[in-house]
Amino acid sequence: MDLFLLATASHGLLDSMTDDNHRYFLSWTPIRVSPIGIGRFFTSRGYAVLQSELLWIWVPSGVLIGSALFLRRRKSAISK
Repeated sequence: MDLFLLATASHGLLDSMTDDNHRYFLSWTPIRVSPIGIGRFFTSRGYAVLQSELLWIWVPSGVLIGSALFLRRRKSAISK
């Protein structure tokens, strides 16, 4: 439930960091907008989108989740 809340709450912020001119966006836009359609996705632009999402979304999310799991296990080991 907490993960769903975090994903929902962060979606607007992450969306505002895209480089799409049809949305409200921040002045800093490191996340590339995904091209629409399967054919367009498997191009160099689609690859650039995957790279930016990996760097700006998946790596930080993995670090956050990994840290939370580490701290939870550490806390449980200390309380035993």
